[in-house]
Amino acid sequence: MNKNKQFYIIIFVVIILIITSLLALWLSNSIDDDEKNNPNNGGTTAPSITQEITRLDNYDTFFSIQDAINNFYSSIYNNKEKALEILDKDYIFENGVNINNLESYFPRTYEVVNFIAEEIYYNQASEVIYYFVKGYTTDTTMDEPIIYKDNIYYLLIRKNNKYIIKPLNNINDLESYAKEYNKVDININNNETFSNKTTSETNKLISYIANYKNLVLYDTNKAYEMLADDMKNIYPNENSLRNDRINIANKLFTAFYSTGNIEYEDYIVYKIQDNSYHTITITEYYPNDYKISFNY
Repeated sequence: MNKNKQFYIIIFVVIILIITSLLALWLSNSIDDDEKNNPNNGGTTAPSITQEITRLDNYDTFFSIQDAINNFYSSIYNNKEKALEILDKDYIFENGVNINNLESYFPRTYEVVNFIAEEIYYNQASEVIYYFVKGYTTDTTMDEPIIYKDNIYYLLIRKNNKYIIKPLNNINDLESYAKEYNKVDININNNETFSNKTTSETNKLISYIANYKNLVLYDTNKAYEMLADDMKNIYPNENSLRNDRINIANKLFTAFYSTGNIEYEDYIVYKIQDNSYHTITITEYYPNDYKISFNY
């Protein structure tokens, strides 16, 4: 009986020691976590900028960013003080930009410069959002042909519905660049509000056709890249498209009689007809990223 009693005492002591050890370990981990998350202790807090990068597929945000960049271009030539408020302060300092030389960093040939976004990548679920934008500009006046400038890159940083814009150097792969960019928290002290506008499907399709019409006339290389595969049976190379560009441009209508679409997993196909039942088919993968075909 005494042996059994001694055995139970030993078991009890062992259990107490195990519980004490586990409790000490738990308390140690809790203190470490508190120190890591307490800035007064020199620890680090969770970053406010997520490193996850994805391609933007929200139409309203996409075209709102495009509008913001066009607002910046308009300010460069019409309200330089406002443009300098929008322009990233580090860019201004590093390049010595001021009100007198601002236009030399964004030269134009004609009166109206219009920026058209092609791809946008961004970091998700963050207080500060970095948008990496690739696009091209059209430079035009009423009496002259459009001049295209390709591969234009911008970084638009948005926080608390305010934004700044920073020009980027030429980039081969925008997605890779966005993933490697050092995203940090930032204070934005200007009066420029980011306006998230609603884009209707009809207006979006009209802009697609109007942009393609200009490309056919003035940048057949890009226009040929945007042709759907079935159209390349009719136009086997860029020269064939260029030779027929006036005829094509005259037939690309923006007055719709009817529209319809079919959604697939990775793209949407739009069928657009005018009142003579001519058809334009647009296969859209992302905002402003589409292939086009037409049947007359």
